[in-house]
Amino acid sequence: MAEGVAAAELAVFSEDGSRLAVCSLDGELKVWSVATRTLVSRFTPEDARGGAIATASWSRVLPKHRKSGQKIAVAVSSKVVVWNAAKGREECVLSGVHSSGVSGLAWGPENCCLYSASEDKHVAVWDTKTWECNHKWKADKHGVKCISCHGDRDIVATAGRTIKLWNCDDYSLIKRFSGHATSVSSLIFIGDGLLISCARDDRVISLWSSEVKGSAAVASFTCEQEVSSCHVTVTMGTVHVVARTVEGVLHMFKYPLTNQIAAPISAHSTVQFTTGATSKGETPSPLPVLAVSLSSEGITVAHGSSLRPSIETLGWSECEGGRVCLVREKAAGLLLPGDGDTRTKNHKTQSRPVTVLGPGHMTSDGDHVTPCPGVELTSDPTAEAPLGSRMSGGGVASCREQGKNRVATAESLSRLLGQAVQSGDRSLLEEALRVRRENIIRQTLRRLPLSLILPLLRQLVRLLETCPSRGLELSLWVHHLLTQHSAYLITQPQLMAVLSSFYQVLETRSSVYNKLCRIHGKLGLMNIHDPEVAAEIVTQPLISATLGEEVLGHGESSEQVNVCS
Repeated sequence: MAEGVAAAELAVFSEDGSRLAVCSLDGELKVWSVATRTLVSRFTPEDARGGAIATASWSRVLPKHRKSGQKIAVAVSSKVVVWNAAKGREECVLSGVHSSGVSGLAWGPENCCLYSASEDKHVAVWDTKTWECNHKWKADKHGVKCISCHGDRDIVATAGRTIKLWNCDDYSLIKRFSGHATSVSSLIFIGDGLLISCARDDRVISLWSSEVKGSAAVASFTCEQEVSSCHVTVTMGTVHVVARTVEGVLHMFKYPLTNQIAAPISAHSTVQFTTGATSKGETPSPLPVLAVSLSSEGITVAHGSSLRPSIETLGWSECEGGRVCLVREKAAGLLLPGDGDTRTKNHKTQSRPVTVLGPGHMTSDGDHVTPCPGVELTSDPTAEAPLGSRMSGGGVASCREQGKNRVATAESLSRLLGQAVQSGDRSLLEEALRVRRENIIRQTLRRLPLSLILPLLRQLVRLLETCPSRGLELSLWVHHLLTQHSAYLITQPQLMAVLSSFYQVLETRSSVYNKLCRIHGKLGLMNIHDPEVAAEIVTQPLISATLGEEVLGHGESSEQVNVCS
């Protein structure tokens, strides 16, 4: 069944695996066709503009109705918006019932109703014919995180930290399960009386049975990393479970229903998608897995960028054999194809030559190029001098001496910074990073090509690690780089690897700061009670000479240490 997925940026397959819905961080929902790999429809709910969609759930696929399974319900704050993907229009907006954000959605049997679970501890039942709320009950002492409905019986399962089974005839509590230490993030029904669940910040997936006495789990599956979501299908009396971890690795399990296995079950195989190395020395990078759909034939996986995901189907035999690493090429481009817009069908356009504009094309007519000594200008005034000539003895140094009284502009600084990042030259990079004016830094990073943003961020983090005393200078560049290009950086799968080392630098610096504050307080007490020590502290820079070198080991100045006071 199609379960609701709660995430900052989520993707979910329809029940039959024919459609993929991707909800971006800006509140837009895109529906892709799995068969043709094309964009079918897209829309942005009015209340979701500028904010993320909390959860989404596809309607059920009914054998007698061809048009079933084409509606998707999305949660926007305390409202629920139902979108008809087949007709490309908004079906309705359900509001006025929940006082907090909706965190879970589930369609009832035969799509007769829609259940919405909320952080306000309640669950609402909506009639899909009139779209009115028929009933509402309190399902938990805390917020309800997710909800799942049985496909054939009037039974609903809700979950916060505990899982509860409800009878939909009178909304009475049937059974309660407990075992997760944190809130449940995924909840799925399996046949009659079986439930599977996983929790946030947990590596264990639990299988529950309503027919077994007690509230303990029947079986458990363990993963190497934290589980983001779980997916399940039953074939030939065997339960196939696929867990998607936060790192994007798929862990696969098998559980025969005829046997009772008490010990935790480990994955029989793992699957990970990576990019191939395009040059020598480049290490492959993992591709994020957006959504997973299971069937009797195999596994359908959507991976890559959420702007244009790659969808492929793997047979069960392809996923066997321990650890499987599937190498895929990087996406040629993240822009949507021209025929992806559903409003302009069968519109033929003639391709024309495209000129890519860069910083060199943005100079005004009045700008002129001042040559460095020993460098001749070519007949083309826009041509730049060779990099080796500018780096020679009469190149950068001479131009620096001539331009002592001149203020660097964002145009020239963006060229210098781009050349430094592309060539990997440390001296050119240091020359560009000497600028401290925030306005120039902001305009320079705005002009920098997108292909150089991530390499520049990687070099800035490396400088922060090797030269922590320059934290104040480099933090300005890191701050404006993340601010100016945040929309581009969140689409890069390598961003978390780069920022992880940056987080470690910040934690190290903050821990040293607390130690300095305690030592500075002790020195203050010594200053009060011992006049001789007070005189010694005043006459010589004790903090700079002793603490700055011996405690920190980074050679910080007395001004930086005195900030603690």
